Amino acid sequence: FALPLVAAAARDAVSAGQFYVCDHTQCDFWVQLQGREGATVIRPWLTAIQDCRSRAIVGWRLVASPNQDSILLALRDAFGEWGVPESIRIDNGRDFTAKAFTGMTKLERRELLKTLGRDDYKAARRKDAARLTCDDVRWQGIFEELSINVIYAIPYSAWSKGTVERWFGTFHGQCGKLFATYCGNDVKARPEALQPILRGRHWHSRARREAAAFADLSIVPTLDQARAQVADYIELYHRNVHGSIKRPPLDCWQGVSLRKAEAQM
Repeated sequence: FALPLVAAAARDAVSAGQFYVCDHTQCDFWVQLQGREGATVIRPWLTAIQDCRSRAIVGWRLVASPNQDSILLALRDAFGEWGVPESIRIDNGRDFTAKAFTGMTKLERRELLKTLGRDDYKAARRKDAARLTCDDVRWQGIFEELSINVIYAIPYSAWSKGTVERWFGTFHGQCGKLFATYCGNDVKARPEALQPILRGRHWHSRARREAAAFADLSIVPTLDQARAQVADYIELYHRNVHGSIKRPPLDCWQGVSLRKAEAQM
């Protein structure tokens, strides 16, 4: 029973912009993508970076599938527009632990930890610039270049990324439900008009293209339309009182001045 009190104390111990957490979630609504061979209907993914103190979403991208590029773009927004944090908690997945971010592959980190031990690992990373094959400091990884302490979430433990995971639930309930194509986590919850669309959602064959003629694609937003709707929601979210901090997220940033990353990051 003491865990919520500990979490609240830890949250209050940091200031806005000091600690970020980042993760992906698959959205509970469908969008359409137009390709050379016709339309495809998918559930997009949201990459989000949240400031733990203010609960503000400092960086995000809505994409067809999560990847390193969506993380890089979200990080660019967070570090360039809001500020560079002291620490960031990231997922243990392959996208987040890529060499572009950490300067090492997951296998290389494991081998170094095994050889040196945890106590000497961080010191070795700082002194190990000579091992790099490129003199460009950016090849040390973005987090190393910006002197950000990286904390890896415990694998298969959503609670270890607590604040952003809770926000994802809020996002699905408040923003996702506004889409006509909202389906929730239950297949049975899909709107009736969506059924024929999903049956032929990859319309690359002649039979499926003919079936698509009977489907009403007008209820399915494009990915760009969905991005605009998500952007509007996040702006409104930032200006409304947040239940856990008892004030709007933006209020926590008053008087906060952080170093900003260069635009070419």
